[in-house]
Amino acid sequence: MAKIYNVHDAKSNFSRLLDEVTAGDRVIIARAGVPVAELVPHTVTTRPTPGFLKHLIEVEPGFDEAKFFSKDPYESRLDDDLFDAPHEVPSK
Repeated sequence: MAKIYNVHDAKSNFSRLLDEVTAGDRVIIARAGVPVAELVPHTVTTRPTPGFLKHLIEVEPGFDEAKFFSKDPYESRLDDDLFDAPHEVPSK
């Protein structure tokens, strides 16, 4: 069963309310008779450890070799052969 306390009583008896929550009781805090908050026990959430999906991913050999891009960020990333080919200039 939930116990309802007004804000003033909750502030005055906060330690006792925490003991009630720890014991498994439901504690609701109300302002002017309207519930505004509920004290609930803290649950520990665990974060996944880095690399927990490692066994699900297959990496091809040589995946980290730079095949397409230069290490120089200012060098053109387009195929140079496109610009070396002769171009026709349309006649008017």
